Amino acid sequence: MPNKENGLAKLSQAMVDKITTVHKSAIGEKIGALNILQIQQIDEAVQIWLQLIE
Repeated sequence: MPNKENGLAKLSQAMVDKITTVHKSAIGEKIGALNILQIQQIDEAVQIWLQLIE
């Protein structure tokens, strides 16, 4: 959810099933930030998606 803490202007999502590489020149401006809990949740979701953990 967008708020002052994360700096988002609109609702965003991380799609762990769409992992891909992107060249640095294709990355635009920063749109927001994640807190440590959100980073941990995404990390766990990626591990589950890649079947590294159950």
